[in-house]
Amino acid sequence: MEYQSINPSDGSLLETFDLSSDVEVEEKLIALYQAQLTWKNIMYADRASALQRLSLLLTEDLERCARIISMEMGKPLPEAKAEMHKCVSLCAYYSALNGGLPEDKEISLNQSKAIIRAFPLGVILGIMPWNFPFWQALRFAIPTIMAGNTVLLKHAPNVPQCALMIEQLFEKAAFPIPVFANVFASHQQVETLLAHRKISGVSLTGSTAAGSTVAALAGKSLKKFVMELGGNDPFILFEDAQLSSALKALIQSRARNAGQSCVAAKRVFIHKSVYEQFKAMLLSAFQHLRVGDAFSGADIGPLARVDLAEKARAQVANAIQEGAVLLAEIADIPTSSSCYFKPCILEVKEENSVIEKEEIFAPVFSLIPFENTTALLAKINSGDYGLGASVWTDDERLKAMISEELACGMIYYNEMVYSDPAIPFGGMKKSGVGKELGELGMHEFIQYKTIYHK
Repeated sequence: MEYQSINPSDGSLLETFDLSSDVEVEEKLIALYQAQLTWKNIMYADRASALQRLSLLLTEDLERCARIISMEMGKPLPEAKAEMHKCVSLCAYYSALNGGLPEDKEISLNQSKAIIRAFPLGVILGIMPWNFPFWQALRFAIPTIMAGNTVLLKHAPNVPQCALMIEQLFEKAAFPIPVFANVFASHQQVETLLAHRKISGVSLTGSTAAGSTVAALAGKSLKKFVMELGGNDPFILFEDAQLSSALKALIQSRARNAGQSCVAAKRVFIHKSVYEQFKAMLLSAFQHLRVGDAFSGADIGPLARVDLAEKARAQVANAIQEGAVLLAEIADIPTSSSCYFKPCILEVKEENSVIEKEEIFAPVFSLIPFENTTALLAKINSGDYGLGASVWTDDERLKAMISEELACGMIYYNEMVYSDPAIPFGGMKKSGVGKELGELGMHEFIQYKTIYHK
């Protein structure tokens, strides 16, 4: 097994990397374990100073990092730059916090007292995906490190240059001690790491299948885990929705990153009273989208790998076979690589197992009319996923009901679902366990100790 950097825009092999040896993996883990024993005692202000240095380096190298992202996984260069700016904002948020751990909580017990104190866990393994290769690695690593842990990264095999660049930036930032390391690990090495006594927890962002496997391995060794997994997110338009704003958000949500986002608007539920109007608006705007090379100025780049494009094409074909109607597609796509996918709009008026049960990781707009809100919520809640929902209405009573009843980790009203450093991010059911970002995300990899005084 090798880690290969392949440009999905033209299929060219950029570079190949050998797997890390077992000795190298062990050495990096031991170094992080020893470093964490010191790092956990360093004042938060000193940690923040190092993070500010990292932020400055991310800003200085923003263009170079963005180009690596675009070359390795295909997203248009402006989107890659936006990803890097988001990483800078992540550093700013955690640099500005007053402290890394919750304050001691004292409980009075007649003539005695108990103190509840938080401690960092230790070395945390991060298994990260390719779709936002800098943002998702750093949104896990930075709050985890700022809480007093150290981090070992196992990145996706198709973005090895991104992984190395992140490691180099941490080294250049001159943290007081080494707090971050990258390894090109095999599946067997990951399994070994999860059982290692010096790994205290694991965070994975990826598919539900991958999360289930890793969670089982972590559970076998009783390791704490956070899982940010797949989604089949609903985008719900009610009759009072501001259609022009909703249209702009929908296109951005579904077309961004070539549809390869866990929180993208994958099922578009439209109230029957505005269904035809909104469908016409989408069809008109859709025809102006352009597919092309990541550096061509196109709106949508290729999918990240050939197998991903093949799977998405098969899903669309299966959905049509089950009764979905192809309303439109962008047929004018480059032929320089098999990673290019024809964005399309599907109309789904009957039950369709592909649309209802599968996450399509590509720019596919699935339009579904609805009329009864209670029935709609029951339908959405009956599925396995529960990540995020974008809901378009100004009806406060409706908002209150949806906020209470909809089984998902995040609900955004009159806005697309997105991640922000200050907002806890995570799903329910098979969409994940635990939270990232915000103060809650920083507190995932800590443990509490009860200290009793007579």
